[in-house]
Amino acid sequence: MTSDERVPDAVHGRPAASSAERSRAFYRALGPAGLAIRTRPDWDARTVADLRGLLPPAGRVLDVGCGYGRIALPLAALGYTVTGFDIARSLLRAARREAARRGLTVRFDEGSMTSLPYDSGAFDAALCLWTAFYELTALEEQVAALAEMRRVLAPGGIAIAEGPTYEDSVALQGDRGATPGAGDRIVGSMVGGHRMEHYAHDPASLERVAKLAGISRCEVLVRHWAGRPRQLFLLRA
Repeated sequence: MTSDERVPDAVHGRPAASSAERSRAFYRALGPAGLAIRTRPDWDARTVADLRGLLPPAGRVLDVGCGYGRIALPLAALGYTVTGFDIARSLLRAARREAARRGLTVRFDEGSMTSLPYDSGAFDAALCLWTAFYELTALEEQVAALAEMRRVLAPGGIAIAEGPTYEDSVALQGDRGATPGAGDRIVGSMVGGHRMEHYAHDPASLERVAKLAGISRCEVLVRHWAGRPRQLFLLRA
């Protein structure tokens, strides 16, 4: 069976709000400190350096799933006009505090990436990093999120969704004793004592979602992103 044939089986039967509710509960329990220990300052610095090779040299950037601002704030310090967007209120509070401490002006908004509260063409780039897009486990959610990121891009803009490779998702499932979901595409693992699920995408499944979202200009790259293999999904306006 091909990867394309497995995708529909893995996404049927979940209510539209399930991913938002699950992510909100997970990050409420994990908190900013629990999320921060999953990374390191040098990893974040390398991520920002890698991003600068893909982003325009200046402009308006939307960081979808910005968390406590680990990438949004460094980008603002580099001169980008940054808006952070996340589903977790506690993470946004931490981001605002840190922005104030650093003397940076960054707007932070709360909501679901499946319905972005911004005008069409409002941004030159949209980011969705650190597996945030992959936390959408239903097909309709994935399609809606990609369509929204594409909608808010100005002509010539770029959206970047970053997450684990399919192979790493499968390895994670085995290493942590997690139970896969329907079609072996929903991977669950424990993070800081809290369960999180994400969708195990491969290039074919990402391209299929883009097609359903009406997006034709896209590509999937596998790169060493901050020192580890990651899957980058690029959408262009």
